Amino acid sequence: MTLALQELKTLPIAERADLAQALWDSILEEEATLIMPESHRIELEKRLQVPNPQLIPWEEVKVRLKS
Repeated sequence: MTLALQELKTLPIAERADLAQALWDSILEEEATLIMPESHRIELEKRLQVPNPQLIPWEEVKVRLKS
């Protein structure tokens, strides 16, 4: 573990959560520069064609949470 990470882990959890969100936001700002490996793209297409029957659609999850 790097020294910087050890130091960051000493921050209060709320500050670490804010930092994590800021890091994700910075990644999203540059997501166009991210390159998905072809093997990942192929696997994604395969999974989208044959959805896992054990997974619950997001719309159904939201309905269940509101009940």
